[in-house]
Amino acid sequence: MPPCALLLVLLIPLVGVQAAARDADAMVAGGGDTYEPFHFVQGDSATGFDVELLRAVARVAELDVDVQLDHWQNVRDRLHAGNVDIHVGMTWSDERDKIYDFSSPYLSQHYRIFVRGDTSDIRDESDLVGSRIIVQRSGVMADYVHEHGYTPSPLYVDSADEALRLLAAGRGDCCLMSEFRGLYVIRQMGLDNIKRVGEPLYRSTYGFAVMRGQQDLVLRLNQGLAIVKASGEYDRIYARLFGILEDRRPGTLVYLKYASWVILPL
Repeated sequence: MPPCALLLVLLIPLVGVQAAARDADAMVAGGGDTYEPFHFVQGDSATGFDVELLRAVARVAELDVDVQLDHWQNVRDRLHAGNVDIHVGMTWSDERDKIYDFSSPYLSQHYRIFVRGDTSDIRDESDLVGSRIIVQRSGVMADYVHEHGYTPSPLYVDSADEALRLLAAGRGDCCLMSEFRGLYVIRQMGLDNIKRVGEPLYRSTYGFAVMRGQQDLVLRLNQGLAIVKASGEYDRIYARLFGILEDRRPGTLVYLKYASWVILPL
């Protein structure tokens, strides 16, 4: 029997067990409202890869979840205050691991340098010192620039489209962001004069996040992720959102490893 099929057979009976533990009130899941294509507001509705995936996970794990997107800093403050239960998608880092518990990873994030066409003198990370660098406020790359001392005054923005629009208009020398986000926004906005250069600055995993100490919730999220992966629904969501972009899906063995953490304690 294929590994995914075996995993599905093992996990489906556990859904009924978890149903008995379902919370009476809906949990709140939060995330930034401009973090395309992962979680963002379109019209009046929350959407994006993380949102669709969480809804699929919540359905099979018997979790009642209300997704509320807002400015990233507001969501993080609410998460720390206990008013948000789940962050819909967050990149893992050493510093964040001290504050949050993460689900099993469902994407691999690569952070890259984006520049304007052939007019830039920036070819790789060694050229960043003293450059006008655009980064998202309070994001992974903002921390990265600060830690490496590339510039004392980066240009902070609140969204990927704002960052790349400013870069295309000549307001900065480069932009540092997730490769997924950069490629998605370049495609959506038709920014033909923007390209990637150099090797990835930072590689990490990406998953749902909760405040530390909520291992029961993490286990339920991991169970749901394993079922959604095994059923093929994850691949369908991925293809719909990222089909023409580069593949950053963890392999089946990653899900089997995390699924074993769910099965064995039960």
